[in-house]
Amino acid sequence: MDIHRQIRNHPDTRAAHAAIRVASYFTQAKFHALFDDFATAPDWTTSDALAAWYALGYFCFLFSVSTSDFCDEQSIAGVLSRGHDQLLYQWKMSDSVAAKHKAFIQENIREAFAAHQQLTDSASFHLLFVHFVNRILGGKVSFADKSELESLLKGHEILCLDPTIPTRICALYLAADEASRQELMGM
Repeated sequence: MDIHRQIRNHPDTRAAHAAIRVASYFTQAKFHALFDDFATAPDWTTSDALAAWYALGYFCFLFSVSTSDFCDEQSIAGVLSRGHDQLLYQWKMSDSVAAKHKAFIQENIREAFAAHQQLTDSASFHLLFVHFVNRILGGKVSFADKSELESLLKGHEILCLDPTIPTRICALYLAADEASRQELMGM
């Protein structure tokens, strides 16, 4: 096997290409196209929302890598770290947005990932994106809530009642996940 093929097939190279593909779906322009018409929570800025949007992109990358068989358990943490670095490079965030992005990931990704692993049907999958949309807009919802009604009864803020936005973001996520998996599997 020649050196170019070895480099192209290395897990870090595949992960970098997968991250580039994910970043191309979760762009700042796409964020503005989807969210500029929505109000955010009073204490939430556009920078906060953009940081949360990028965290959804990272979540897509995280899920693609962690549920693919392209690398072993020992190398997955390094692959995720280098892939995240590639996402940050592609997105070219300001320092402020990058700091908010990191904080959003630390506060939310474990709960979102746990909710994702417990999905049972299309309604629960859609609900995950309802939660993401509301988190992007600054709503205080829990990924553990099993319905929008449960969120409301718990006093959580639902800021987007338009069902088309979570549906559009879900479709975007699925397309990014598929593109990422193709890169990870070397297709």
